[in-house]
Amino acid sequence: MKNAIVYSFFVREDFVTSNRCYKQMKYSIDTLRKFNKKIKVYIYLSPSTLDVSFLNFDKNTKIVKFDNNNKDGWPKDWVDLGYFEFLKHRWENAIDAINTNSLDNVLYLDTDTIFHKDPQVLFDKYGSTKVLWAKPDNSEDLMRKIEVWPGMNDGQFLISNKISTTKILDHMKFYVNHTLSHNKQKLTEAEWRNLCWVSTQYAVWDYFQNQNNPVQHFDENEVMLHVEPEYKDTKNLILHHYYNGNTEKFVPKEYL
Repeated sequence: MKNAIVYSFFVREDFVTSNRCYKQMKYSIDTLRKFNKKIKVYIYLSPSTLDVSFLNFDKNTKIVKFDNNNKDGWPKDWVDLGYFEFLKHRWENAIDAINTNSLDNVLYLDTDTIFHKDPQVLFDKYGSTKVLWAKPDNSEDLMRKIEVWPGMNDGQFLISNKISTTKILDHMKFYVNHTLSHNKQKLTEAEWRNLCWVSTQYAVWDYFQNQNNPVQHFDENEVMLHVEPEYKDTKNLILHHYYNGNTEKFVPKEYL
Protein backbone atom coordinates (compact mmCIF):
# COMPACT_ATOMS: atom_id res chain seq x y z
CA MET A 1 0.00 0.00 0.00
CA LYS A 2 1.13 3.54 -0.77
CA ASN A 3 0.26 5.50 2.35
CA ALA A 4 0.83 9.01 3.67
CA ILE A 5 0.08 11.28 6.60
CA VAL A 6 -1.43 14.71 5.93
CA TYR A 7 -1.55 17.87 8.04
CA SER A 8 -3.29 21.04 6.84
CA PHE A 9 -3.52 24.45 8.48
CA PHE A 10 -3.82 28.16 7.82
CA VAL A 11 -1.27 30.62 9.23
CA ARG A 12 -2.40 34.10 10.28
CA GLU A 13 0.96 35.12 11.71
CA ASP A 14 3.72 36.72 9.67
CA PHE A 15 6.05 33.80 10.39
CA VAL A 16 4.98 30.17 10.28
CA THR A 17 7.18 29.34 13.26
CA SER A 18 5.08 31.69 15.41
CA ASN A 19 1.95 29.69 14.67
CA ARG A 20 0.62 27.40 17.40
CA CYS A 21 -0.43 24.71 14.91
CA TYR A 22 3.09 24.67 13.49
CA LYS A 23 4.58 24.17 16.95
CA GLN A 24 2.16 21.34 17.70
CA MET A 25 2.86 19.73 14.33
CA LYS A 26 6.62 19.90 14.83
CA TYR A 27 6.24 17.83 17.98
CA SER A 28 3.75 15.50 16.30
CA ILE A 29 6.18 14.75 13.47
CA ASP A 30 9.06 14.28 15.88
CA THR A 31 7.04 11.66 17.78
CA LEU A 32 6.13 9.99 14.46
CA ARG A 33 9.76 9.75 13.36
CA LYS A 34 10.68 7.89 16.52
CA PHE A 35 8.69 4.96 15.14
CA ASN A 36 8.55 5.44 11.38
CA LYS A 37 11.09 7.40 9.36
CA LYS A 38 9.92 6.28 5.92
CA ILE A 39 6.25 7.14 5.63
CA LYS A 40 5.56 10.21 3.50
CA VAL A 41 4.21 13.27 5.28
CA TYR A 42 2.50 16.10 3.40
CA ILE A 43 2.16 19.44 5.20
CA TYR A 44 -0.40 21.67 3.51
CA LEU A 45 0.25 25.30 4.45
CA SER A 46 -1.76 28.42 3.60
CA PRO A 47 -1.38 31.11 2.39
CA SER A 48 0.94 30.38 -0.51
CA THR A 49 2.87 33.59 0.21
CA LEU A 50 4.37 32.10 3.37
CA ASP A 51 8.15 31.93 3.45
CA VAL A 52 9.02 28.30 4.19
CA SER A 53 12.53 28.30 2.72
CA PHE A 54 14.14 28.08 6.14
CA LEU A 55 12.10 25.12 7.38
CA ASN A 56 14.11 21.95 7.74
CA PHE A 57 12.25 18.66 7.56
CA ASP A 58 13.48 15.20 6.57
CA LYS A 59 13.43 13.97 2.98
CA ASN A 60 10.14 12.14 3.47
CA THR A 61 8.30 15.27 4.55
CA LYS A 62 6.98 17.65 1.89
CA ILE A 63 5.42 21.10 2.24
CA VAL A 64 2.54 21.86 -0.12
CA LYS A 65 1.48 25.52 -0.15
CA PHE A 66 -2.08 26.44 -1.02
CA ASP A 67 -4.49 29.36 -0.89
CA ASN A 68 -7.64 28.91 1.14
CA ASN A 69 -9.95 30.59 -1.38
CA ASN A 70 -13.60 31.34 -0.74
CA LYS A 71 -15.48 30.86 -3.99
CA ASP A 72 -18.72 31.90 -2.28
CA GLY A 73 -21.54 29.66 -1.19
CA TRP A 74 -20.36 29.30 2.42
CA PRO A 75 -22.31 30.93 5.30
CA LYS A 76 -21.13 34.53 5.65
CA ASP A 77 -20.99 34.52 9.46
CA TRP A 78 -19.09 31.19 9.42
CA VAL A 79 -16.55 32.77 7.09
CA ASP A 80 -16.36 36.10 8.95
CA LEU A 81 -15.80 34.40 12.32
CA GLY A 82 -12.79 32.51 10.98
CA TYR A 83 -14.14 28.96 10.81
CA PHE A 84 -13.67 28.91 7.04
CA GLU A 85 -9.93 29.49 7.44
CA PHE A 86 -9.57 26.74 10.02
CA LEU A 87 -11.86 24.04 8.65
CA LYS A 88 -12.74 24.21 4.97
CA HIS A 89 -9.42 22.99 3.53
CA ARG A 90 -8.80 19.92 5.67
CA TRP A 91 -10.87 17.41 3.71
CA GLU A 92 -9.99 19.12 0.44
CA ASN A 93 -6.30 18.55 1.05
CA ALA A 94 -6.66 14.99 2.31
CA ILE A 95 -8.47 14.16 -0.94
CA ASP A 96 -5.98 16.20 -2.98
CA ALA A 97 -3.09 14.24 -1.48
CA ILE A 98 -4.66 10.96 -2.60
CA ASN A 99 -5.38 12.24 -6.10
CA THR A 100 -2.10 14.08 -6.67
CA ASN A 101 0.19 11.37 -5.35
CA SER A 102 -1.77 8.25 -6.36
CA LEU A 103 -2.03 7.16 -2.74
CA ASP A 104 -3.92 4.17 -1.44
CA ASN A 105 -4.60 5.72 1.97
CA VAL A 106 -4.25 8.97 3.87
CA LEU A 107 -4.17 9.34 7.62
CA TYR A 108 -5.24 12.95 8.14
CA LEU A 109 -4.25 14.53 11.44
CA ASP A 110 -4.89 17.76 13.21
CA THR A 111 -1.64 19.17 14.52
CA ASP A 112 -2.55 18.45 18.17
CA THR A 113 -1.65 14.78 17.92
CA ILE A 114 1.07 12.57 19.39
CA PHE A 115 2.35 9.18 18.23
CA HIS A 116 3.00 6.44 20.77
CA LYS A 117 3.65 3.64 18.27
CA ASP A 118 4.19 3.13 14.55
CA PRO A 119 1.07 4.25 12.61
CA GLN A 120 1.76 1.49 10.10
CA VAL A 121 -0.36 -0.62 12.45
CA LEU A 122 -3.34 1.60 11.61
CA PHE A 123 -2.73 1.35 7.87
CA ASP A 124 -2.39 -2.43 8.07
CA LYS A 125 -5.56 -2.81 10.09
CA TYR A 126 -7.83 -0.12 8.61
CA GLY A 127 -6.29 0.82 5.26
CA SER A 128 -7.64 0.10 1.76
CA THR A 129 -11.15 -0.55 3.02
CA LYS A 130 -14.39 0.86 1.68
CA VAL A 131 -15.25 2.72 4.88
CA LEU A 132 -13.99 5.85 6.60
CA TRP A 133 -12.26 5.31 9.93
CA ALA A 134 -12.39 7.96 12.66
CA LYS A 135 -13.47 8.47 16.26
CA PRO A 136 -16.99 9.20 17.51
CA ASP A 137 -17.47 12.79 18.60
CA ASN A 138 -17.76 13.53 22.31
CA SER A 139 -19.95 16.67 22.09
CA GLU A 140 -22.84 14.66 23.48
CA ASP A 141 -25.14 17.50 24.58
CA LEU A 142 -24.84 19.25 21.24
CA MET A 143 -25.37 16.06 19.25
CA ARG A 144 -28.56 15.35 21.17
CA LYS A 145 -29.91 18.82 20.42
CA ILE A 146 -29.26 18.65 16.68
CA GLU A 147 -30.02 14.91 16.40
CA VAL A 148 -26.62 13.71 15.25
CA TRP A 149 -25.34 10.46 16.75
CA PRO A 150 -22.60 9.32 17.18
CA GLY A 151 -21.19 11.95 14.84
CA MET A 152 -17.47 11.83 14.27
CA ASN A 153 -14.30 13.60 15.32
CA ASP A 154 -12.23 14.31 12.22
CA GLY A 155 -9.06 15.45 13.96
CA GLN A 156 -7.81 12.03 12.94
CA PHE A 157 -9.29 9.95 10.15
CA LEU A 158 -8.10 7.32 7.68
CA ILE A 159 -9.54 7.45 4.17
CA SER A 160 -8.71 5.18 1.23
CA ASN A 161 -8.80 5.85 -2.48
CA LYS A 162 -11.75 3.45 -2.66
CA ILE A 163 -14.06 6.05 -1.09
CA SER A 164 -12.19 9.34 -1.60
CA THR A 165 -14.31 11.63 -3.79
CA THR A 166 -14.95 15.34 -4.25
CA LYS A 167 -18.64 14.57 -3.71
CA ILE A 168 -17.76 14.71 -0.03
CA LEU A 169 -16.77 18.36 -0.46
CA ASP A 170 -19.99 19.23 -2.28
CA HIS A 171 -22.04 17.71 0.50
CA MET A 172 -19.97 19.52 3.10
CA LYS A 173 -20.88 22.94 1.71
CA PHE A 174 -24.57 22.02 1.57
CA TYR A 175 -24.57 20.55 5.08
CA VAL A 176 -22.69 23.42 6.74
CA ASN A 177 -25.15 25.91 5.29
CA HIS A 178 -28.17 23.84 6.29
CA THR A 179 -27.16 22.83 9.81
CA LEU A 180 -26.01 26.32 10.86
CA SER A 181 -29.16 28.05 9.60
CA HIS A 182 -31.55 25.31 10.74
CA ASN A 183 -30.22 25.14 14.30
CA LYS A 184 -29.31 28.76 15.03
CA GLN A 185 -32.58 29.68 16.75
CA LYS A 186 -32.73 26.62 18.99
CA LEU A 187 -29.14 26.82 20.26
CA THR A 188 -27.46 29.23 22.62
CA GLU A 189 -24.75 31.43 21.15
CA ALA A 190 -22.07 29.21 22.73
CA GLU A 191 -23.70 26.05 21.38
CA TRP A 192 -24.01 27.56 17.91
CA ARG A 193 -20.31 28.53 17.96
CA ASN A 194 -19.49 24.95 18.94
CA LEU A 195 -21.63 23.73 16.04
CA CYS A 196 -19.60 25.97 13.74
CA TRP A 197 -16.46 24.12 14.86
CA VAL A 198 -17.88 20.64 14.32
CA SER A 199 -20.11 21.32 11.30
CA THR A 200 -17.66 20.02 8.69
CA GLN A 201 -17.02 16.76 10.52
CA TYR A 202 -20.75 16.20 10.98
CA ALA A 203 -21.15 16.93 7.26
CA VAL A 204 -18.80 14.09 6.35
CA TRP A 205 -20.46 11.79 8.86
CA ASP A 206 -23.82 12.66 7.24
CA TYR A 207 -22.43 12.05 3.75
CA PHE A 208 -21.43 8.49 4.55
CA GLN A 209 -24.69 7.86 6.42
CA ASN A 210 -26.51 8.83 3.24
CA GLN A 211 -24.36 6.35 1.30
CA ASN A 212 -25.46 3.56 3.67
CA ASN A 213 -21.79 3.27 4.52
CA PRO A 214 -21.49 4.72 8.03
CA VAL A 215 -18.20 5.89 9.50
CA GLN A 216 -16.46 3.15 11.47
CA HIS A 217 -14.40 3.70 14.60
CA PHE A 218 -10.79 3.00 15.46
CA ASP A 219 -10.20 0.69 18.39
CA GLU A 220 -10.58 2.91 21.46
CA ASN A 221 -7.35 1.57 22.90
CA GLU A 222 -5.35 2.37 19.76
CA VAL A 223 -6.56 5.93 19.11
CA MET A 224 -7.52 8.19 22.01
CA LEU A 225 -8.97 11.68 22.40
CA HIS A 226 -8.61 14.48 24.93
CA VAL A 227 -7.20 13.20 28.26
CA GLU A 228 -8.17 9.55 27.79
CA PRO A 229 -4.55 8.33 28.22
CA GLU A 230 -4.65 9.61 31.79
CA TYR A 231 -7.26 7.02 32.80
CA LYS A 232 -7.23 4.31 30.11
CA ASP A 233 -4.86 1.41 29.51
CA THR A 234 -2.28 2.74 27.02
CA LYS A 235 -0.31 -0.42 26.25
CA ASN A 236 -1.83 -0.51 22.73
CA LEU A 237 -2.01 3.26 22.21
CA ILE A 238 -0.79 4.39 18.79
CA LEU A 239 -2.20 7.88 18.32
CA HIS A 240 -3.38 10.50 20.81
CA HIS A 241 -5.39 13.55 19.69
CA TYR A 242 -5.16 15.64 22.82
CA TYR A 243 -7.10 18.77 21.71
CA ASN A 244 -5.66 22.25 21.45
CA GLY A 245 -6.68 23.27 24.98
CA ASN A 246 -4.44 20.56 26.44
CA THR A 247 -1.32 21.59 24.52
CA GLU A 248 0.64 22.68 27.59
CA LYS A 249 -0.25 19.41 29.30
CA PHE A 250 1.09 17.12 26.59
CA VAL A 251 3.64 19.10 24.54
CA PRO A 252 7.11 19.76 26.00
CA LYS A 253 7.89 23.39 26.74
CA GLU A 254 10.81 23.50 24.30
CA TYR A 255 8.36 23.15 21.40
CA LEU A 256 6.21 26.05 22.55
